[in-house]
Amino acid sequence: MRLALFHPVALSISAAVIVGCAGPQTGEPGARRALDDAAEATGGSEALRAIQAQRLTSKGSSFEPMQGMQPDETRQVNSFSETVTVDFGRSAMRIAFEGQRTYPASGPLSFTEIVDGQNGSLEQADAAGVVSPVRLHASRHAARLRDLNRMPARVLTTASQAPGLNRLPDRAIDGVTYQVVTYQDAGQAVELLVDASTRLPARVAYLEDDPLLGDTRNEWVWSDWREVAGVRLPHREERRLNGRVIRSTTLTEVENNPAAATNAFAIPAAALQEPEVGERIVSEWTLRRAAMGVGFQDYGRPQNVELETVAPGVFHARGGTHHSLIVEMNDHLMVIEAPLFEERSRAVINATKQKLPAKPIRYVMVTHHHNDHSGGIRAYAAEGPPSSRMPASFRSSRAS
Repeated sequence: MRLALFHPVALSISAAVIVGCAGPQTGEPGARRALDDAAEATGGSEALRAIQAQRLTSKGSSFEPMQGMQPDETRQVNSFSETVTVDFGRSAMRIAFEGQRTYPASGPLSFTEIVDGQNGSLEQADAAGVVSPVRLHASRHAARLRDLNRMPARVLTTASQAPGLNRLPDRAIDGVTYQVVTYQDAGQAVELLVDASTRLPARVAYLEDDPLLGDTRNEWVWSDWREVAGVRLPHREERRLNGRVIRSTTLTEVENNPAAATNAFAIPAAALQEPEVGERIVSEWTLRRAAMGVGFQDYGRPQNVELETVAPGVFHARGGTHHSLIVEMNDHLMVIEAPLFEERSRAVINATKQKLPAKPIRYVMVTHHHNDHSGGIRAYAAEGPPSSRMPASFRSSRAS
């Protein structure tokens, strides 16, 4: 089971603050009424069901909230154009991404992802510039399948067929009243907000685990609705993480039921022959790392930790893409850097206990707040220093 700790900015969808009064219909009947009205506003249920596939071309930018100069600063990491081809019936998606990275280093960033049900592949140039197909990372695959279910042409169908369908009292956000529909999608809590005035779907949010933040609201916000072949679709989309924009796109071309769309999902044999390594964790974190063109491959996989002695009482925790340093004191240990995610930290903790079982980890120091340095700090917080060996000053600060 994955650990999920409370974070001040994390929002629980099921316990979100409700503003306004209850509408005339709540519960499942009210939810179905809201979904029916939304379907009618977008062109009708029959027209939506008729969209079996789409090809969507967009341009936009990605942002990272944990890579700024200040902890509360969001930094742009790329600009891009993207063509997404989907086949809803077979749970298939092809993403052709062409971007220009602006952080952490400038340069081109391009890749092609293919998801066809339970199989997936990635084609992207390696460090030597060689492009070869590999099996899509398990978490990246799971996140793409999640996203397929919340695309504007699919989200109402997903909600109407989902377990736990419910309607909560209406909510006001920035002066706009929304009808609130909740449901479950593959075990994840989902909240769909429908504009009470236009009856158009306005926001859809999934509650998911973030390596650093714990329970996190992952939200898509839609605007600029236009008619395309009898169906209204949003042409502006923002993706937000706990309210902070991580991606902004403008739709430039839409084709419903494109000819020969199924030919787009052929997965190279070389990728199919590779075993899938790791757990299918649905998390935006892997997609955010991909948008930056930086490593995420160790996420959800068995961790390798090698403790190398670099000086008496100083150990380099190697293995994987990001490392830590363990410094031995008289009666305790200090860890410098807690990178990436809690599974990495847990592996470092376990390796340290085996190497130095008599001394607890009392302090963790991160050189700066970026999540590739601080993303694993929750595991150390959960471990906690033994109270009997905790300095009195630390005990008093905790008590206050």
